[in-house]
Amino acid sequence: MSAATMLACSANSIVMGKHSSIGPIAPQLILQTQLGRQIVPAQAILDQFELAKDECQDPKKLGSWLPILGQYGPALLLQCQNAIDLSNQLVSEWLESFMFSGEKDADKKSTQIAKYLSDHKKFKTHGRHIGRDKAKEIGLIIEDLEQDQQLQDLVLSVFHATTHTFGGTGPIKIIENHLGRAFIKQQQMVLIPPGNIPKQK
Repeated sequence: MSAATMLACSANSIVMGKHSSIGPIAPQLILQTQLGRQIVPAQAILDQFELAKDECQDPKKLGSWLPILGQYGPALLLQCQNAIDLSNQLVSEWLESFMFSGEKDADKKSTQIAKYLSDHKKFKTHGRHIGRDKAKEIGLIIEDLEQDQQLQDLVLSVFHATTHTFGGTGPIKIIENHLGRAFIKQQQMVLIPPGNIPKQK
C-alpha cells in the first residue's frame, strides 16, 4: 500500500497472489491540529480549501470555517500540491523506465496509471485495496504468484514469519536482504499488568 505501491511500480513486473493487493499512492500529510495529530490526504486538504472559498462568500458561513482554516499553516496548500505532483512524477517515471521500457506509448501509459493510482477522489480512502485483477485491468504487468509453487511457498513463509514477528515482538519495520543483513526498527512498548491500571476519577 501507499509508498510500497510506488516502489512496486519501479519493478519490471509485480508478483501478486490471489489475496494480494496494492493501494492508492495519494500522499498523506501529518498535521498537528487542535484535535491532536491527524493524518490527512493532501488532496482532501486542497478540496476542503476549495469548498471553503465557495462557502465563505456567504458571511453567515464564515464563522464556521475560521476555526478549521486557522489550523493550517501558510505553506500547506503548496506542500499538498507538491506532494501530489511528486508522487505522480516518480511513479510515472519509474513505470516508463522499467515496467514499460521500450514499449510504444510507454510515457502515456505510465502517466495514466500514475494518475489513476493517485486519484483520492476515486478511492475515497487511503486504505482502499486494489486487487490483482484490477491491477492488471489498469495496465500494470502482473505475474500470478500461484504459477510458481516453489516461489509461492517461499514468499508465504517469509510473509508468515514477518507477520508473527510484528505480532509478537517490538519491531515496526524490517528491511532484510538475501544475505541475512537486516535493518529492524523497534518501537518502545510499555506493558501495564491488568491489575495495575489506574482507575479513572
